[in-house]
Amino acid sequence: MIIYEKLFEVKIFHAYYNAYSVSDFEFVLPASTHRFLSMYSLLFKPTAEGFVILYKREKASLIQNLKASIQFTFYLKIKNRNIGNFTLLDYALSAEKYYFSNTDSMERVDSKSSEKKSMLLHPLEFVNSADVITSIQPNSTLSKALGGSNLAIEKNGEEIFRDSVADSATAAEVLGSAYGVYTYSSEERIESSRLYYSPPTAPEVFGVIDLNVGNQEKIQFDDVRNQVYEVRFSNRPVHWTYYFISNAGHAIEQIEIASGKVPLSFSKPQQVTLVNGKKATCVTSEEALPLKSSYNGDKLFATISISSSEISEKRIRLPQPDVKRIKGSNSDGTQKYFSEMYVYV
Repeated sequence: MIIYEKLFEVKIFHAYYNAYSVSDFEFVLPASTHRFLSMYSLLFKPTAEGFVILYKREKASLIQNLKASIQFTFYLKIKNRNIGNFTLLDYALSAEKYYFSNTDSMERVDSKSSEKKSMLLHPLEFVNSADVITSIQPNSTLSKALGGSNLAIEKNGEEIFRDSVADSATAAEVLGSAYGVYTYSSEERIESSRLYYSPPTAPEVFGVIDLNVGNQEKIQFDDVRNQVYEVRFSNRPVHWTYYFISNAGHAIEQIEIASGKVPLSFSKPQQVTLVNGKKATCVTSEEALPLKSSYNGDKLFATISISSSEISEKRIRLPQPDVKRIKGSNSDGTQKYFSEMYVYV
């Protein structure tokens, strides 16, 4: 009987769900990873939380006695087009990708594992703009993509190129087919930055995960075996805006909003005219509130006072944000996000 054991596992956590989940992503394996899986008798197995790489116990020596490091690459592709609405990221990427690697990993402080602690595949607690990497392909024009013509390019600490490049020079002319992560600098950009050079067959993806196994410190077989790696996303805080519309056309004089019995800070009521010409009373949360897939039974209520009404006060159950309808605005260089909800009373 063939017995499989865990080499390593990757899990995706999202604070919006407060859980591990890959419902918004799919993993795409490039040809190089398929080749390594076959060479070392490994198995890729998707899970509800990410994926796991398994090895055959009887053939463990294949991966255990590596003379050089090998790199497993996994592309992270977005399935949910609304993920940018509820994820705290700048997701409008073009010539960039998010990059994660176990050479940059750090131990999770709050991990409760009795064996190995989970390792984050990014330096901070959650994925952020520091994890963005410039992405190029063989036909990319280097001077345009890297912002300069006098370039110094290194790979794994070894200088690959230091010279000026023609305006039309492509990545293939300088880097050939040696795909992967590089660092570069230029006269115009003195500080070193990272770039990811991907093959022409690589799909359009949101992120790249590189997991290394080999004879280097911290990535040897015993270091990686049974290791759990995590990519963790934070949920986006947004300002909640409610428009109260009186069906009878009465003015709404006062609005108080609470979660259960706990009052929440909202702006003073403001009279506005909607695009359909109707009058409404608008209030917006003073602080941005993190979006959640479930508010664990938290119920928001508004207590309103309506003029010319027989009932002096009225308590109304309020809707919660729809992540498909999150809007952004830029004011004085500050990006803010809003969820607009309409309440008829």
